[in-house]
Amino acid sequence: MLPIVSSIQPLRSDDNEPLMSTLSRFVFRLKSVAAGGLVIVACAPPPGDDPSGQVASGQVPSYPRAPGTERVAERLEALARGGTDGPDPDITFLLGRSLAGANNSDAALEKFRETVKREPRFHEAFFEAAKVLRRRGDSEAAVELLNRACQLAPDEIRYNRELVELVLSDGYVGDDEEVGLAACDRLMVNDEENAWQYLKWIAELYIRRGFIREARDPLQKALNLVPRDRATDRMEIERCLASLTTDQ
Repeated sequence: MLPIVSSIQPLRSDDNEPLMSTLSRFVFRLKSVAAGGLVIVACAPPPGDDPSGQVASGQVPSYPRAPGTERVAERLEALARGGTDGPDPDITFLLGRSLAGANNSDAALEKFRETVKREPRFHEAFFEAAKVLRRRGDSEAAVELLNRACQLAPDEIRYNRELVELVLSDGYVGDDEEVGLAACDRLMVNDEENAWQYLKWIAELYIRRGFIREARDPLQKALNLVPRDRATDRMEIERCLASLTTDQ
């Protein structure tokens, strides 16, 4: 069965209601899960039957699996295939996340492709597909999908961070510094608290392009903004500044 990770509280199933009917109602709640993990379907115990206090604290209870839960993934697959309106992109995306978590990269990418075919602006699907590609070592394709996700959701900090980190990663051979610089500009606007880090990244991207002199100004600004408790980062910026000379 596909692994499904808990991200919301358990759903109670009435004794007289079949599990699959409960799951059908539950699917409507899946669509409200924006960027969390996949969801485990669990039935809450009767009132007063919570010896460990797990339900009260919002945890998934460790009660025996209700009959039929092994069919949850099959039910999700059926829901993803859809009815008269075609495949449901939300469910197809959740299946892609589950497959990616099981390291089934090819099947996960296929589900993400199905998702964006049905809903072309489903930026989370582009982001998750990019992470799968990066794990497989296909960094250039991952950058392309990350850039697409950023274009669809330019204010999403984690998309932009992932994009810059990939472009700056060791071994990356693509020529995407401009894409990285654009992502840094968006991060500077949407995450001012960490502006020093994005200025440092801007300097690193300039250096990669051979613009040594241009890298000095963002490095100096980063040094002025780096928090006092980030001593290691401060020393790294100072070393980088010292290595740059005006005649380089």
